[in-house]
Amino acid sequence: MADLNNLTTLAKRLRPLLGSYIQNLGGQLVGEGPGIDIVKAGDVNTVGLGGDTVLLYHDDGSPVEEFATITLALAASVAGDVIELPAGIFIEDITIPEDVSVVSYLNNTYIYGTVTMGGNNACMLGTNVVVIGNSAGALAAIIGPTAGIASLFDVWIWTTNNGTGDAYGILGDDGEIKARNGGIDVTSIDGDAIGTYSPVDKLGDCYSNNNDVTAIASGAGDGWAFATDGADIHATDGTAVGSTAPVR
Repeated sequence: MADLNNLTTLAKRLRPLLGSYIQNLGGQLVGEGPGIDIVKAGDVNTVGLGGDTVLLYHDDGSPVEEFATITLALAASVAGDVIELPAGIFIEDITIPEDVSVVSYLNNTYIYGTVTMGGNNACMLGTNVVVIGNSAGALAAIIGPTAGIASLFDVWIWTTNNGTGDAYGILGDDGEIKARNGGIDVTSIDGDAIGTYSPVDKLGDCYSNNNDVTAIASGAGDGWAFATDGADIHATDGTAVGSTAPVR
């Protein structure tokens, strides 16, 4: 049998290189990183070698399972779970449930699709969200929760509508959404371009702290970094640039 003390010492030395934690055969904590994944055999999760995948963790840091897509991991998640994303491109619209976090500790993780914050304490950290389309309707990269408070940390957002419809970086709803330490870049060819927008009759405030926001309408529409027809928008620090004005 392997010496668990030696394994623990090795794990500690490797943690700065390997990142977050999964359990090995001896129940000690080691790093999840490139070329290492979770091998599931019944109720036992161990370390194996393989490709990088979407990883699901319980709130105590123990691994649950790995998945090929974010959608599958979210479907298996429960309150308190964390879904960790590897580097790469994920082409899917997702909804993050209440009390679930989707995180990436890398700079090159991209979600090509709309992310809906599904409830209170839904959280996203360290990802890039990209929506590009040619639509007569509105396109949004992030949709706020219908209730509660959802959070974005270090999330970079790009929305481009090459059609006649509007483009939004963050589209608010009746719940609050808080975005911090990221960026929003919105472009619309013939519609309005708005970095963060609270629509008419919506009750949830939108908060932006230390985000760089750019909203450019290159055709008949207008471009605002922040605009509201409903709830309040609170913007502090960062930059705000719109082709029409920073705020409406």
